[in-house]
Amino acid sequence: MVIRDRVYDLTDFMREHPAGSDIMLEYAGTDATTAFSDKPHSLDAWVILEKYLIGELVPEERMFDDDYSS
Repeated sequence: MVIRDRVYDLTDFMREHPAGSDIMLEYAGTDATTAFSDKPHSLDAWVILEKYLIGELVPEERMFDDDYSS
């Protein structure tokens, strides 16, 4: 799943997701930035998300100006 140009493997988190795995499966393998941003997620959710980070999109594919190199 991609959120803000970063790629996450959330397979192991699906069982723990408070809204259930179905909502996550809907966005599996796609960009879920809008869906993630439209729902109320706490700061803790962003911290948890970092645990599942596996990469980022190549510069040509990015939609955001975030600088992850620092």
